Amino acid sequence: MIYLTKIIRLFTNCFLNFPVVEAYISEGPVLYIKSDSPVNLTCNVKDQVGTVFLFWYHNGRVLDVDEKKHRGIDVFTDFGPTSTISRLFIAKAKLSDSGKYSCQPSYAEPANITLQVLNGK
Repeated sequence: MIYLTKIIRLFTNCFLNFPVVEAYISEGPVLYIKSDSPVNLTCNVKDQVGTVFLFWYHNGRVLDVDEKKHRGIDVFTDFGPTSTISRLFIAKAKLSDSGKYSCQPSYAEPANITLQVLNGK
C-alpha cells in the first residue's frame, strides 16, 4: 500500500505537457469556384514538435502520387520547426474535383474544406 501511495504522489506532482498541434485550411470551410478555374488550398499547421508527415485526402481517399498525377494535382509542402504549410493546387478544376478535402498532419486532427466546382464559365 505504501508503494502505491508513492506512485500516486509521483503522478499527481507531475505535469504532462502535450504539444498543441493545430491545423486549418485558410480558404475554408467551403470554397465555390467555376469549372476550369485554378484552385489553391492552403493547410497551415502550427505545432511545437515539427510535423513529420502530411497527407491530403479527397472524399476520404488519400491523394497518393498516382492519384495526383492522374487528376492533375500538385502539392507543395514546406516543413518548418514550429509550423508547416502545404498547398494543394489544381490548375483547371473539374466537376469531379468537388467534394471534401482533408489535410492530415502527423500529431493533429485533420483540417477539412468542402470544394464546390460550379458548372459554367
